[in-house]
Amino acid sequence: GHIELASPVSHIWYVKGVPSRLGLLLNISPRHLERVLYFAQYIVTNVNEDARSRAIQRHERELQSRMQRVEGDVKEQLERLEGDQDAQLSALDQEEESAIQKLNERINEESSQIIAEAQKFQTWIHTSVGKKATEDKLLSWSDQAVLRTGEIVSMDYDMIVNDLVQEKLNELQTLSDEEKSDIRLRISAKRDYVRQELGAQIDSIRSDIDNKQEMLRTQMDRSLDDLKSLEEKQLLTENRYRELSERWGNVFTAGMGAEAVRDIVAKLDLEKMQKELRREMRTTKSKQRRKKAAKRLRVVENFRKSGNRPEWMILTALPVIPPELRPMVQLDGGRFATSDLNDLYRRVINR
Repeated sequence: GHIELASPVSHIWYVKGVPSRLGLLLNISPRHLERVLYFAQYIVTNVNEDARSRAIQRHERELQSRMQRVEGDVKEQLERLEGDQDAQLSALDQEEESAIQKLNERINEESSQIIAEAQKFQTWIHTSVGKKATEDKLLSWSDQAVLRTGEIVSMDYDMIVNDLVQEKLNELQTLSDEEKSDIRLRISAKRDYVRQELGAQIDSIRSDIDNKQEMLRTQMDRSLDDLKSLEEKQLLTENRYRELSERWGNVFTAGMGAEAVRDIVAKLDLEKMQKELRREMRTTKSKQRRKKAAKRLRVVENFRKSGNRPEWMILTALPVIPPELRPMVQLDGGRFATSDLNDLYRRVINR
């Protein structure tokens, strides 16, 4: 008879033997193989290529979507900044227009006062032609007297007043042009400042966005590399397994213990392995790799010729020894008992 084991176990001969036949078949060092068998490390037992292909496409769509969201956020920020700039520039246009308008009003008012005063003076000249001036006559905005006391009034003074008025108006026009130029320069400087501030903010935003996109792309590429690099017999620490399982649990399966190893060796194609190992021995330039390939090839050839399957190195059941063949075990007190398992298989189970 036999006893079905609750969990498969590896036979010590095929793990601890030199060389380790399980290790050679799987191309795994004995140390790493033992870590898997003793539940200290995960091993990938299957990768679903269809699921991986779909996951890669989904991953690329997710990256594109997240990049577009980042670009959308940038667009909103830039539109808001441009709106603020337009409002500030519009306010500066109004400030310039208002300042020039006030200047024009002041110049016009001063010009009107000058002309009115000159017209009054000229009326006096017209009515006083041929008479002597009883006092110095001058205009309020001129330090130079038009007539001195005792001078005879004539129409020549009318022309003098016209010349003085024209000179003053020209002076006012020059002053007006200079003040308008100052206003425009001041407002232009403010416009430049607003544009420079906006440019600096835009550069800062674009730099931040570029950094975010680069970090996002790096993060997503790293995750995609993890997905693409998944392969059978890949060894994973517990933390690494949890990380990958959380992200790509539908793409691969991994396990520990002899059951996981059995799942892998049961799928080995010995014919394919033989061809690949022979090709590697012919093409590799490394003596060490050629030597290792030869060792693995010998194990593969032995399995092929014997007709044994690699998964038989993992036990799922133990034979029960017939009662007449069971060994006697001496107990304390001089008593004896028989066992249904021999000592070798007992060690297998204990391990």
